[in-house]
Order: sequence, then C-alpha cells, then structure tokens
Amino acid sequence: MWPMFNLKNKIILLFLFFTFATFALHQYWHNYSVNQTILEAESARNALLLQTMVPVVQTNLAFGLIDSNREYLDAIAKDNSGILSIVLQDRNEALLYHYGNQNQIKYGVDVHAHTLSISIIDRVSEAPLGSLEVRFSNLFFEQLRKKHTHFTLQYFASIGVMLSLIFFLLGKSLEPMQRLVNTIRSFSPLDGAKQLSHTLREDETGIIQNALADMTDRISEHSRMLEMMNQTLEQKVHERTLALEAKIFEVQEQEKMLIAQSRLAAMGEMMSMVAHQWRQPLSTSTLLIANYKLKAMLSGKATESYDEILDTISDTMTYLSDTIDDFQTYFKPDKEMKECSIDEVVGRAVQFTAARMKNAGVEIVYLCVEGVQVKSYFNELVQIIMNIINNAVDAILLHPQGPKKINIACGRQDDGRVKIEICDSGGGIDEAIIDQIFEPYFSTKGKNGTGLGLYMAKMIVERHLGGRIDAHNRNGGACFTIMIG
Repeated sequence: MWPMFNLKNKIILLFLFFTFATFALHQYWHNYSVNQTILEAESARNALLLQTMVPVVQTNLAFGLIDSNREYLDAIAKDNSGILSIVLQDRNEALLYHYGNQNQIKYGVDVHAHTLSISIIDRVSEAPLGSLEVRFSNLFFEQLRKKHTHFTLQYFASIGVMLSLIFFLLGKSLEPMQRLVNTIRSFSPLDGAKQLSHTLREDETGIIQNALADMTDRISEHSRMLEMMNQTLEQKVHERTLALEAKIFEVQEQEKMLIAQSRLAAMGEMMSMVAHQWRQPLSTSTLLIANYKLKAMLSGKATESYDEILDTISDTMTYLSDTIDDFQTYFKPDKEMKECSIDEVVGRAVQFTAARMKNAGVEIVYLCVEGVQVKSYFNELVQIIMNIINNAVDAILLHPQGPKKINIACGRQDDGRVKIEICDSGGGIDEAIIDQIFEPYFSTKGKNGTGLGLYMAKMIVERHLGGRIDAHNRNGGACFTIMIG
C-alpha cells in the first residue's frame, strides 16, 4: 500500500504518525507521573496520620489506659474513611484493639491497599510497649487512575477513527491511480486482454492513462511484428537444427553398425576358413571310423565296448562340425527380419556360452514357453543375449562368495509383447551408474571393455526391433529385461 502514495501523501502520513506517537509517549509519561505523585501523596498522608496516632497510643499504653486507646482509635477510624483496619497489640502480641472497615467486605479481596506498622516504645524507659498496624485503602487513587485511563483510551480511539477516516478518503481518492498502476503492471504487448484502454476522465489520472494507452498501443504493434519475425526465425533455426541433428545421428548410427557388421563379417570369413580347414579332416576321421566299424562287423571281430567308443568319437566330431556351422551362420548378420522361436534364440545363446559358464562354475536355469514366435533378426538377438550372459558371468566372477547362478525366463505378455528377463547373482549394478550403462563407450571393465556391447544391444532392440531394454537390481544381482513386439 505504501508505494501507491505520492510524496505529499507520504509527508502527511508521516506527520500524522509522528504526532500520534509523540502524543502517545507524552500521555504515557503524564499518566505515569500523575499516578506516582498521587500515590506518593497518599503514602505521605497515611504516614503522617500514623505518626500523629503514635504519641496518644503510646501514652495510653504507658499508663494502661486501654479504654482510652479504644475510644481514640474509634474516633480516628470514623474520621478517616480510607482506613480499612487498625490492629493494636501489646508487647506479648496480645490483641488489645481491632477495627475492620465494612468497605473491606464491600470491595472484596481485590481492594488495592497498603499497610503501615510501627513499634511503640516507652520514651522514658525505652521498653517496648506494643505495635500498631494500620491498613489504608488506595480506592480513591484507583478510581482516579481508572477515570484518567478511560479518558485516555477514548481520546486514542477518537484519534484512531480520525486516522481511519483519513486513510479511507485517501484510498478512495487514489483508487483510479491504483487501478491504472495495476493495469500497467499486468500489461502485456501480445495479450489483447491486458491492454491499457482509454478513459473519459479529464483529471490528472485520465490524462496520464490516455497518454499511456497511446504509448502501449504503439508498443503492442511493434511487439507483434517483432514476435512474428522471431517465430519465423526460430522455426527455421529449429527445423535446420533438427534436420542436422537427425543427419548426424543417422551417420553415427550407420558408422557404428558398419563397424559392428564389419567385425562380424571379418569373424565370419575367419570362421569360414577354419571350417574349410577343419571339415575335411573331420569328414575323413568320420569315414575312417565308419569303415573300421564295417570291416569289424564283416570279419566278426566287433565288440560292444569298441563300438560304443567309436560311436562317441563319431558323435563328438559331428557335434564339432555342427558347432562350426552354427558359428559360421551366427557371424553373418541378418539382412531382414523373420519369424523365429524365442526359446530357440535363447537356447542358441546358452549353447554358445555353455563352455565358459561350465569353466566358471556358473549354473544357468532358463524357462522359456515353447512355440512363442517373434519377428526379429535371429543372429542379432542371439548376440544381445550372449552379451548379457557374458557380462553376468564377469560380474559373478567378481563376487565369488555368493551363489553362481543365472536365471532366464521368456514368454508372451498379456499385451502381446515378448519378454526376455535375464537375472544374475553378481552383486548388482552400482545405483550411481545404472543410468549410464547403455551409453556408448561406457564400460566398467577398464581396458578389457569397449563400452559398445550394451549400447549396440539398446540400439538393435529399440531402433531395429521396436522394443525396449532396461536394467534394474533385484535380490543381490542385476536383471535385464527385453521387451519385443
């Protein structure tokens, strides 16, 4: 409210406040001085009355004139209405006289009073004769003080009413200016509902408002033109920026995919050469075993133990040949998506990593619903699951004190999507970095990690398969969830 007043009104208010405060302090000091003066006068009068009573009471006590004391004290109490009680005792504290004013009963225990007492001593022998106690009422003083206080409160109330009326009239006279100030504060060049309108008032407020309205109209027009230019420029910059960012991201993704595919292609070529070198000796060994078994059967020299050993060797060589074919197929990136069985994908990934898990003493348990089909890149999905399994094995080897176990579960959800969940007992992922593990080149393996495994997994799942992959901790280990479909 204070900033709305002009300098003149501020000076008037300050003057009124200073006058009111000065008068209040003066009244307080005046009340205090008057009260103290009246109280001191009352005390002096009461003390003088007590000093006047002492010689008479002293003489009567010295000569044993008890009745005379009673008559004298009754006369004193009758002539002084401010006395509430008089108590006279002898040297042994025996009660010789007692007077109690009915005003004490009338005004109750809240009567303001003070008590004066004095010891009475024989002036000749200086022996104690007794004591005199007089209780004086301050009722007159209290009534006077209340009247003065009541008058002061009425005066202050009148001053308060006058000031309230002044403030009210000032507020009424300044309401148009206040409305103008509020309108200016809420003025927005581009908001039609907050424009400053013209007025028919001809006073100072009207003149100022009309001048400001003309100025704000010009500001609004220029602001609208500037806003249109800024929007056009921002739109162009935004479109160019988005296009450039999309192009850069596309190039980066293509480079990363090309690097990964070139590595797979190189490994595929190497596996082809290994397969070419291995397949002929394996085929020759298999034929020799078959030829030996045939000759043994024709000559009748075949034995069951030899046949069992030869069958085992033949099966092992066949398995080795099939494994070479599997790896050769695996390292050829798929060109198009096709329907594949999710339990077959998981089984192939487990098969490829079985030897490492066996050497590390890691138990793997996977439960996949048979017959669940999903449209995906078979080899890429196998690569993703293998990568997660190998990371789980690394984590378990870093925490050998706990159980060494990996659980895989897969199946179709109620919403139609296929879910693959891989959980390990490797101590989990540090919560401080769990949001960074899918970022490119982020690795916890130091020089042994490239930081591209989980990143490529995320890119393949989210951008090529239209799915989602995330990680969280559960029961002292890490869990990776892949949703496809």
